[in-house]
This record gives sequence, structure tokens and C-alpha cells, in this order.
Amino acid sequence: MVKSKQQKENVWNIPNFLPERPDTEDDASIDSHLKALADQEKHPAVKQEKDVMRDAMDMTLMDRCKLIIEERGSLGHIKDIYPTLFQEEQVLIYIL
Repeated sequence: MVKSKQQKENVWNIPNFLPERPDTEDDASIDSHLKALADQEKHPAVKQEKDVMRDAMDMTLMDRCKLIIEERGSLGHIKDIYPTLFQEEQVLIYIL
């Protein structure tokens, strides 16, 4: 039996288990979260607000998963959109 390209790509049906975007969020609010993350990234001298970063990352989880799993975004593209993912502080927010 030969599997189609779609079946090969979804071997574990991961797209079926993607988180859903919160009901309170739409494209405009996601854009505002991305802007907040970018502002935090652009101004490293300013103390990064953990609550702002945490909220923005929580609200954009579905969009990040979709970018990685469905759109197969490259690492460079993901880093351009979500630079916060690549910061040590981002990891420590959830640990501390």
C-alpha cells in the first residue's frame, strides 16, 4: 500500500491535536502580542516584563504550533517572528 504525501506528513496525526486559539483572541490581538514581544526584544536595557512576555507567549501558542507543524516554518523564520523563544529568560519564566 502506497501512502499519499499527506499521510506521510501526518504520520502521528499531530495536526489533530494542535491547541486552539483562546476565544478572546483574534488576528488583531495576536498581532498586538507579537508587537509586545518585539518591543521587549528591541529594548533589552529596559527590564523585561515577565507578565507581558508570559501572556503574549501563552496567547500565541496556537499560532506558533501551527507555524511549526502545519506550515513547517524554518528555524530562522520562527526566530524572526518569535525571538523571545530563543531567550534564556523565556525558559526561566516558567521555571522560576
